[in-house]
Amino acid sequence: MLTFAQFIALTGHSDDEYTFEVKALDDADLEAVGAVYAITRQEDDEHVVLYVGHTGDLSDRFKRHHKTECFDENDADCLCVHQDADKRSRLKKETDLIKGYRPVCNGAQ
Repeated sequence: MLTFAQFIALTGHSDDEYTFEVKALDDADLEAVGAVYAITRQEDDEHVVLYVGHTGDLSDRFKRHHKTECFDENDADCLCVHQDADKRSRLKKETDLIKGYRPVCNGAQ
């Protein structure tokens, strides 16, 4: 069973910090909210960021995610959620985090 903090802070390339709620990746109880999300692998007390994305409806996003194979290959086990209803704001945060972490599943190595 996973053990992790309920919330983590992820820092973008701009040094802006964003607070994310951490859930098990297979959590089926996701709200229909706009959000920036990070798929991570927990290693000890750290989260390795594997993918960063955004969606206008989190409850529908993971039914057929186009990067599921990459998540599986990289032992992803956590879904980190930062709620944000504003699409422009989500895009800015997503870009900032991708530049900061260069996640393997975003193809940003």
